[in-house]
Amino acid sequence: MASSVSLEGDQVKQKQRIEASKLYFDVPPDEKDPVVYSSSYNISFLGIEKLHPFDALKWGRIQKFLADEGVLKRKRIVEPLEATRDDLLVVHTENYLDS
Repeated sequence: MASSVSLEGDQVKQKQRIEASKLYFDVPPDEKDPVVYSSSYNISFLGIEKLHPFDALKWGRIQKFLADEGVLKRKRIVEPLEATRDDLLVVHTENYLDS
């Protein structure tokens, strides 16, 4: 009995965390498929990024190309917010975050 009460309490806490999250607060309700993008994804540092095996500037070029071609509406682009601990606890355990 005690374990089922604890489970219900955990489920209530999880639901509260999900409802309190502000991560996707600015997603327009009529847009079911937003694209999360930030210009901070484009990492460059004195040309050193050219030595990295992955193209760190590709996300900005892809976003610009899709918007310029009319495939991606600019209102669908959502700037991400930094996740709080409670946001992370929606998908991770406390043990994982504390490790």
